[in-house]
Amino acid sequence: MRCEDGRERLSRLVDGELSASEQAGLFGHLEACDDCRAFLEALIRIRGAVQRDREALWREADGALPPWPPR
Repeated sequence: MRCEDGRERLSRLVDGELSASEQAGLFGHLEACDDCRAFLEALIRIRGAVQRDREALWREADGALPPWPPR
């Protein structure tokens, strides 16, 4: 597998869109490719940061908005 294909599959894996057969080939590639493992680690870090930002935004919005339904 070429790294370009592996990175596209890694993005789909992180999004939960990769079939089991595609995962098997991808994991075989990851065993041999340091660059794609680093790419996967970066994807996971980015996804975690986005999730934390989203949660912080909701907490901030909850504190700024009046209660619903109005009392």
